[in-house]
Amino acid sequence: MRVLGLNPGFGGFNFHDPSVCVVRNGSIIAMAEEERFLRKKSAPGCFPANALRSCIEFAQIDVADLDQIAVGYDPLQWQQRLPLEFGVTSRRTKEALEVCEGEPFSPDKIVRLRKWSVDTIEHYVDIVGRSMRFSDVDTCKNRILEHWPDAAETPFRFYRHHLCHAASAHFCSGFPSSTVVVIDGVGEIDCATIWRADQNGFTLIDSQKLPNSMGYFYAAFTEYLGFEGFHGEGKLMALAPYGCPNRQIWDMVSGLIEVTESGFDVSHLVREMLDYRLMLDLKRARSVLSSILGSPPRGPGQPLTDFYRSLAWHVQDFLEHGVAAYARHAVQATSINQVCLAGGVALNCKLNMTLREQDFVNALFVQPVASDAGLSMGAAFLATRDLGGPVRERLDHLALMPSQYNEEEVASLLSEWLWPFDTFVSAEALAEQVARDLSNGEIVMWYQGRSEVGPRALGQRSILADPRDLNVRDKVNVKVKMREAWRPFGPSILEEFAPEVLEGFVAGDRAPYMVQAYRMKPVWQDKVPAVIHSGDGTTRPHTVRADLQPEYASLLSAFHRLTGIPMLLNTSLNGRGEPLVETFIEALRNFASSAASVLAVGRFLIRKSRTARQIVDPPNDDLKLLKTWKE
Repeated sequence: MRVLGLNPGFGGFNFHDPSVCVVRNGSIIAMAEEERFLRKKSAPGCFPANALRSCIEFAQIDVADLDQIAVGYDPLQWQQRLPLEFGVTSRRTKEALEVCEGEPFSPDKIVRLRKWSVDTIEHYVDIVGRSMRFSDVDTCKNRILEHWPDAAETPFRFYRHHLCHAASAHFCSGFPSSTVVVIDGVGEIDCATIWRADQNGFTLIDSQKLPNSMGYFYAAFTEYLGFEGFHGEGKLMALAPYGCPNRQIWDMVSGLIEVTESGFDVSHLVREMLDYRLMLDLKRARSVLSSILGSPPRGPGQPLTDFYRSLAWHVQDFLEHGVAAYARHAVQATSINQVCLAGGVALNCKLNMTLREQDFVNALFVQPVASDAGLSMGAAFLATRDLGGPVRERLDHLALMPSQYNEEEVASLLSEWLWPFDTFVSAEALAEQVARDLSNGEIVMWYQGRSEVGPRALGQRSILADPRDLNVRDKVNVKVKMREAWRPFGPSILEEFAPEVLEGFVAGDRAPYMVQAYRMKPVWQDKVPAVIHSGDGTTRPHTVRADLQPEYASLLSAFHRLTGIPMLLNTSLNGRGEPLVETFIEALRNFASSAASVLAVGRFLIRKSRTARQIVDPPNDDLKLLKTWKE
């Protein structure tokens, strides 16, 4: 049984994080995110043509071999948006007219009234036009076929956005039954849902619809703090522990947001920030929050004052309390204390630590591809189940991108470009050398096998450093990653040592995806300061098992033998503002233009002199124009 899951990502079909997932007999064969091919984070508005081609080629199937194409979007659910869209447009027009009424007559007033009238008519026409394009199954299928005509004879099935999130979490958790909580910006109309998942399928328990969007709430404050909404939420999370409670800030926002017995309510605040398409208007969000807080938004690069740090603290604190209340309500409703979490908000690792530590949670699984990229996975699982096939019960790793790495090709290219490199007879021998380099303060780029899906580097496309050295940490932040010096890093740690290092981690636990924070035991905090958040003593671990990642585990073991430290600082191998590197060429280019000194690719080790001239990016990606590296 072959099913292809699809998040179309273009023109209204979830719009961002386009992805493809091929599932055969319930197991993932390949999964790909379009951003890795286009080199643009989230690839907004793009159909995943490259991801589609690579997955089909890797799985060695034809479109005709597919039993079904499953789409993570439900046109019938989308129809529920229409009354709210008309309402927002009407209210915005009324507000504009009321402002204008009190003004004296002037030519400028006539111009503005004319513009508002034209804009309002255009908005209404657009709403009607989109309702015709997005709210009918056949029309939606035909729009996808415009990008993928070869699929015309293959059956399509459309699934609810939040149901796909729920399926991606439950089916990967290994739990026989679970309470699934999905929280994001918005699906078709849902912003938060609760599902009971068991052998009978998925039962919807609760749905919170726009404008009660915790995802939009968090993105609005991310934008206000100068971190770019929908992209910099991790920066807000990292900043929060440097702040502290501030009564004045809380008094200003507490009337607009509320933690309730059954969850949270941010409707009043978010409603003021929506545009007529029900998307968060980031410009309007800055204006609304400036008015509420009595202070202008922070510009990129401006100092992070006590006010901004404390504001981040309150936003993160509200997120944790609100989602914890919603999860408690969910478990009370289902009577199942094995909890799964998905949706973009689930990428907040401090929130996930808070949930894991709640007394009503017996076990927690957080879908590591929690963003809309995970919709293709969930849709493929649902279609497999509906066709009567089995579904994989546990996700063991995320090295699911189609392979684009060939040792012979790498050796040929390096030789052609006169790059010096060493070849090791075994992965173990290479690991021993890299461990020595790391212990001597070198920064290593580690490129091995198939790359990970999702936003975290998990030992396939990583930048590695010694977790004992704060100076090396600062160098990775500023000179390699080109990012703010205060942002923390997490470690990759051999799983058998995790109970010794992490509070609350017991033998048999797993934390393989860097999506949950843990407190590090005091005895270890002085040993590995480079992988601890200095604001709260937490870390975001990636536990490593030798049976799942033998080469990477071999490196960690070698470093442990040398230093007594069973972990390494691990961060993503990518350029500033880019997704994880996918190809060897991208890795080499990133290496050449950074302060890293070693690149490990397969069994090859490439070194760079500290005085080496950087490689200049070739125009039009003409690899033959790469300038030869010389000392």
